[in-house]
Amino acid sequence: MFFADSPSKRFMMYGACFLAGVAIGSLALEERRGFFVFAVLFGVLLPPLAVFWRTRTARTIFYCAIAVVLGAGRVNAEFPAVDETHIASQAGQEMVFDGWVAAEPDEREDHTRLLVEVEAPYHGRVLVKTDRFPVMPYGTPIEVACELERPFEIASGRQVGPRNDNTFRYDRYLRRDDVYVICRDAMVQAQKAERRGSRAIAALLGVKQKMQKVIGENLPEPHASFLGGLLYGARSTIPAELQESFRRTGTSHIVAISGYNITVVTSMVMLALMAVLIPRKKAFWLAIAAIAGFVIMVGAQASVVRAGAMGMLGLTAQQVGRLARPLPLIVAAAVGMVLVNPFVLLFDAGFQLSFLAVIGLTYLAPDLEKFFAWLPKRIGQVVAETSGAIVLTLPLMMYHFERVSVVAPVANTAILLAIPWIMLGGFAAVLGAWIAPLLGQVLFGLTWVLLSYVIKMVELFARLPFASVEARVSWWVMAGVYILIVWMLSRRIAPLQHDK
Repeated sequence: MFFADSPSKRFMMYGACFLAGVAIGSLALEERRGFFVFAVLFGVLLPPLAVFWRTRTARTIFYCAIAVVLGAGRVNAEFPAVDETHIASQAGQEMVFDGWVAAEPDEREDHTRLLVEVEAPYHGRVLVKTDRFPVMPYGTPIEVACELERPFEIASGRQVGPRNDNTFRYDRYLRRDDVYVICRDAMVQAQKAERRGSRAIAALLGVKQKMQKVIGENLPEPHASFLGGLLYGARSTIPAELQESFRRTGTSHIVAISGYNITVVTSMVMLALMAVLIPRKKAFWLAIAAIAGFVIMVGAQASVVRAGAMGMLGLTAQQVGRLARPLPLIVAAAVGMVLVNPFVLLFDAGFQLSFLAVIGLTYLAPDLEKFFAWLPKRIGQVVAETSGAIVLTLPLMMYHFERVSVVAPVANTAILLAIPWIMLGGFAAVLGAWIAPLLGQVLFGLTWVLLSYVIKMVELFARLPFASVEARVSWWVMAGVYILIVWMLSRRIAPLQHDK
């Protein structure tokens, strides 16, 4: 049976079954009663399979089914018990409650979104939409007055996420952050009380805010916001016109903290390090250290940690892919992250794009390099890696965002080699400004030149009339495409790689 003739293949199969169970649970088993029926059904049907069918195929099916049940059970266990003390039980009511800001504020052009951890007499989390000012940093104890609403009730017919129709389930999207109730147009007031949360995270976010201030003092807009997006993911302050240019050219991943972004950018960092004659092994460890430092610097929140882990996975898969099969490593990482938060599997587009990008970089890029052998080696490698990531992520991006960038491969090739130098130059400029203002100004000036180049190239490609086209696919078409891709990759990989 496929994936059942070696330990690593059995592990991948059972891991895939576990992920399938998580997917089933995420979509269907939203009540513990549903999981009970699901578990009983498997419990009745599977024992005869294990007792009377004494073939390896029957045992494999049996263990796979157990993994499916465990996956569904993991989702079921994540749902909170919404009793009278959970804040979600008060949906539809006008409330005044106390809490504290449990994550870095998400600042938008006309409002701020706060993730609030509610305190007694209720518990749970609330997503609060309020005014930009006054600023409520992480850990601030606050009093909130608003009308609580269930997320799904406001999702229908309004733009609340990547899709503007009834198919987008805003409640499932927020479930990743353990949020089951929201309040809009809230009145928020800071309380005179001891700050909450982790002092370490607060200190890290403080460093990030100081970086943001230094960048704003030394660079004009949109260069300052763009550099902030590259260094710590502050994309909400980037002007709307420039953000639209990034979307039209398929380059918006460079200013988003996601595994997709970190995987691609750190691949470019490795190329830059090797370009200055640093051996590949040393460049690999330097890039890993850079990712770890980046995660710590921007606050080490759960989404950032996941993105950093995906970036490290992408580099490791590329590194070991020359000697061993990296697919078990990728499956193990997926299972581990889903164990921590099962809702990221289906409801976090960044998580999905990250894994697909890693697979594209690992398995497609080496073959694609042959088609770009006529280019200089470094440029050919960049084009191949970018194309591999784009090919694997394209169906998912068409489903989520209903748009395809025709110029993405060329636009990414034109700018990606500059990105690691901008990031290195930006970090050096910030440090230089802290040590000696004049040194910081010189380094910021050099970084401004590279930033200007990238912005001009993105705007140039975005102005092309065919740069971006609408392309919508249904979920079953997307699933069919990925099944075909998996089948094609399995036929190519299986004859070439064997367990040791």
